[in-house]
Amino acid sequence: MFPKKTYLRYVVVHFFDEDEVEAAPSLWIEWCDGVLYCYWPHSSASIMAKKYAAPDKNLWSKHAVRVLSETDSYAMARYRARKAQDTSNVEESDANESRKITLPHRFRDKDDQPDLRKRRAPLCKCKTVY
Repeated sequence: MFPKKTYLRYVVVHFFDEDEVEAAPSLWIEWCDGVLYCYWPHSSASIMAKKYAAPDKNLWSKHAVRVLSETDSYAMARYRARKAQDTSNVEESDANESRKITLPHRFRDKDDQPDLRKRRAPLCKCKTVY
């Protein structure tokens, strides 16, 4: 009755030959003789990846790769590709960048709170003249 939804999947791949990390559609990945390959266009790769273009296996170059991560959005794949330049564990590093959680003032100990009543002395002791 309803058309079947197709979910776009993007992967973060590490190219062995060039030692680079990029985001690519999962459609560009292929198993061949027990090795994982990625077809890569010669120009405008990021535009074709965003559009989830089908690979032209005759014109595009074929590279041996390793998949580091999978995601549903191209933006997240690009983010993880940038992160993967520093670390190979990109999925866990997303969660480690959360904000610091602090307790509300009413639950803090009295010793932890600075005394707000202590004020700094004025820098100059001038008399006000009216």
